[in-house]
Amino acid sequence: MLDQGFLCEASANTPLSEQKATNMAATQNWDSFFSNWPSSLPRRGMLQTSLNETMPFKDFWIKNGMLLIERVTPDAQGARFVLLGFDVISAVKFINPLSAAEIADAGFRAEVPSRQPQRQPQPV
Repeated sequence: MLDQGFLCEASANTPLSEQKATNMAATQNWDSFFSNWPSSLPRRGMLQTSLNETMPFKDFWIKNGMLLIERVTPDAQGARFVLLGFDVISAVKFINPLSAAEIADAGFRAEVPSRQPQRQPQPV
């Protein structure tokens, strides 16, 4: 049975084992990203879930594959803290401008793919 909190963007023909492997890799990536959050970046932003819900947060904590975020303002039911699994995170948006150094501290690198020279058609 497919986890209800996981919406796969793959086609209906994608085997379930591939969907689970993709989900597990994404979970590990988000866990690693939040676990290694650069100290130069404010611990705030906007988290988007696989259910397309956006949650602004002003701080977070990690425990055993779960993320506890503190919302900027309480939601409609009055909840200020949200505990969720890394498997439901689809995006993180940063509120503050990021410098090149902060982006590098977060582990990102700017790689320019090498371009293969395009073959010119031969005149006939």
